[in-house]
Amino acid sequence: MRLAIVLAILAFLLTVVVSVGLNAHYAQTHGEFLVYVSAARVAFYIGLAIGTCTYAIRCGGTPERIVGIVILAGLAGDPILHQLFHLRFATVDPTHLVIDISRFAAFAAVALTASRFWPIWISSFQLLALGAHVAKAMDLAIHPIVYATMSVMWSYGMLAVLIVATHYHRRQTAHGEMRKSWSNFSHR
Repeated sequence: MRLAIVLAILAFLLTVVVSVGLNAHYAQTHGEFLVYVSAARVAFYIGLAIGTCTYAIRCGGTPERIVGIVILAGLAGDPILHQLFHLRFATVDPTHLVIDISRFAAFAAVALTASRFWPIWISSFQLLALGAHVAKAMDLAIHPIVYATMSVMWSYGMLAVLIVATHYHRRQTAHGEMRKSWSNFSHR
């Protein structure tokens, strides 16, 4: 748990420095406050995601670890895909669409095979994020900020569910209860 907190704080601080440095040229056109608030929001999410996923990978069962790895892979893949596709919220954003489809497939696979109920919640949150892309594809009049918020806001719910699920798993195993990770149905 301590490692997760330390990594979250380091990721937050590093992201603030990098984000402010990369977006400093926007301060003249959009204002310094907007640049700093944007950097803080991105840094908060990255720090929270790294801390949550580290906690899930170190203390969770196999489903918690897989979901933590998938979230971290999406976090790492985001800047790589931004090099291939330019970020745009005026039309359907291909970068986040690719990440959201991949994450939904992984989360749905875990939800269908795990002997826990929480992966269904995470899959549902990811499906809602995919719904933002569908809504944008159907109606291009959706404001870019609304579209960006609709596609990203569900990530916080996923992290909250993963924290609670990992804590519950850790508490159950600390009391000596053996929890099976996968349902019997998934092995047939």
